[in-house]
Amino acid sequence: MASTDVNSSFHPHPAPPSPDSSSSTVIVIVVISFGCLFLTGAVLSCIWLLMKRRKERKLIRERKDIDVDEHLKVHEMIVRGPHGPKKVLVSVDDDVRVHEDVHRSEVDMVGKGKHGEASVSLGTSQV
Repeated sequence: MASTDVNSSFHPHPAPPSPDSSSSTVIVIVVISFGCLFLTGAVLSCIWLLMKRRKERKLIRERKDIDVDEHLKVHEMIVRGPHGPKKVLVSVDDDVRVHEDVHRSEVDMVGKGKHGEASVSLGTSQV
């Protein structure tokens, strides 16, 4: 029994850490930090590209209706001159009215082919 007491009381002490192990720990922490930053940047750039692509898939159709009303009034007067010859006096009134209607509609092209038919997602508006 005495031999078991001697073996159980003997505990070897761990070796003291070498000075190189602390520098390798710092290197591992720095590499992991830069890796996380790189991965976060890659994920954010992918999300930005997907949002940009989604915005580009909308098609805006614009139709302009222009109404032009033009009224031309010509008034002609023949007047005798002071020495006998006749003079013709012409007055012209030009009235132009322009009315412009702009109809815009937005078509969502998500899930459609390049030449596929798409449904109109927004109504028309007038300017």
